[in-house]
Amino acid sequence: MKKLFFISYNFPPFSSGGVIRAHSFVKYLPKNGIIPFVLSASLDDVPEGRKDNSFLPQYDPSVQIFRTKGQHFFEKFIFNPYAFRPGLTNKGSLKGKLLKIVKKMIFPDPEIYWLLPAMVLGNRIIKKYKCSIIFVTAPPHSTMIAAYLLSVFHRIPLIIDLRDDWVGNPFYTRTVVGKLVAELLEKVIVRRAQSVITVTKISYDLLVQRHNKYQKKIELIPNGYDPEYIKPVQPRRRKNIVFHYGGTLTRNRDPRTFLRAASEYCAEHKLNSDDISFEFVGNVVDPEFLPSLQSSELFRIIPNMEYVTYQRHISENVDIILIFQSKTDGGETAIPGKLYDAIIRQKPILSITEGGAVDDFLKTYPTAATTSITDIQEIKNSIDLVIGYCGTKGQMDTLPSKEFSRIEQTKRLAHLVMMNPQTRKL
Repeated sequence: MKKLFFISYNFPPFSSGGVIRAHSFVKYLPKNGIIPFVLSASLDDVPEGRKDNSFLPQYDPSVQIFRTKGQHFFEKFIFNPYAFRPGLTNKGSLKGKLLKIVKKMIFPDPEIYWLLPAMVLGNRIIKKYKCSIIFVTAPPHSTMIAAYLLSVFHRIPLIIDLRDDWVGNPFYTRTVVGKLVAELLEKVIVRRAQSVITVTKISYDLLVQRHNKYQKKIELIPNGYDPEYIKPVQPRRRKNIVFHYGGTLTRNRDPRTFLRAASEYCAEHKLNSDDISFEFVGNVVDPEFLPSLQSSELFRIIPNMEYVTYQRHISENVDIILIFQSKTDGGETAIPGKLYDAIIRQKPILSITEGGAVDDFLKTYPTAATTSITDIQEIKNSIDLVIGYCGTKGQMDTLPSKEFSRIEQTKRLAHLVMMNPQTRKL
């Protein structure tokens, strides 16, 4: 069995969209002859509502999970992403302005403070268990720096998994200096890496364009779905149609235009909460959104502080999946994993974006609608369209299921891990 040092800043039982990919790799790697030794951040400051304990029993007994000790400094003293604090997120407040300045000064991300404890504990793990290769999944992109330094120190190969772009992504590189330093660091890390994995075709093309010399080491392993979660599609027996959004609502994922369009649509068609509802599961980080979200009995907010497992997000009690993507949040090149879960379950999808990878991906699926993030009439037309898709089948036949199966994707990762180590210059 090959021993893999696996770095994932967030890892189960911490529950978020970005965790699912790491969870699936760790779940299936032992079946491919690889034992992952996982390094993750402390769970000291994570509320119970952000934990999903259903993940841990799924791992092979050989899997070991290590967590750095101590609290998340920036989460404790600068911002708390798990709680709603209006004074801290209000654009016009002094604290809000100071927070914005502090975030811009911290490079490449607030998790950079984790670099030292991650390297200290990582060094011990690699030595004790004789790990022969390092894998890191990012963001946070600062974890790639830790992985790179450990790879150099121990002279072992490195595999990078870029879930979100770093260079060229306005969500992560917001200053001129930050962009220049990110470009330099990415070049150094890509040069060192044995393999660099991207998750969308757009991200792959952009990375190849920036590092054409290393094209052979750049791979595309998209997000996907876990076959073990799939249940036979049951016919709808409810009159009520439930629209579901799971994720954080930020200033760049402003739901207010959609909420106005949904309210107008329901009024025009004389629909009430017995007929239709819109649920939002996640954090509302901008208090300006709350009046709109609380303006109608049609809208339901389920904060992350309430215990909501991954199984709840993909349950049969949801009829239509909502996707909010913004270019400013890096949405132009990203495709969230929940989209694949929706497709394999034959759920209609309403994507409210500014164009990009999601819209391109959904063009081939008959029960998906994409709409502008600002056009009320277009949103109302799209709501009507996806409601008509409820109960419609046919997406399963158009999905290349093996390509998007987490089991098959882990086999591709295992192949990269098992490759003969390549010596790279620093």
